[in-house]
Parts: sequence; structure tokens; C-alpha cells
Amino acid sequence: MAAFDTRMTVKLMLMFGTAAPKIVKSLKEKGGSQIGKPEGFFVTGGEGPFQEGEIERASAWAADIANQAGKISNEKTRSTKWR
Repeated sequence: MAAFDTRMTVKLMLMFGTAAPKIVKSLKEKGGSQIGKPEGFFVTGGEGPFQEGEIERASAWAADIANQAGKISNEKTRSTKWR
């Protein structure tokens, strides 16, 4: 699993912290396996849109998560294939 949050400003982020690491911690406590680092993406206003360049950053992050998930899936398939 991987988690992300959206953020409006660095000032708010520093004042209140970020949600993604807390989400990962909660999911790990429930038995989840982390495959990507928590990430945050900046938005303008409370409901968006994304700030300039954040969609590209989010897309790259998601592609990396999907790639890691595929590798884990392939490793599990190979390790159980001949049992």
C-alpha cells in the first residue's frame, strides 16, 4: 500500500503535519505492507486544483508505485509457482 495527501501551503504543513505518513502507520498497524513512500501534493484552495507541476509529480509517483507493486506481484508468483 501507499498513501498520499494534498497540501495547501508549506506553512500549514509545518504547523499541522501531513496525513500521508499517519495513513501509512495506521494501515501498517492493520497488517498492510508498504510499497511506496508517503507523498503529498500541493493544491490551490481547499478543493484544488493541483498547483503547477503537481499533476506530473503525482503521475510519476503513481507510476513508481504501480511498478513496485508489479515487481512484488511477479516475485510472489515466481516463489509460489513450483510449490
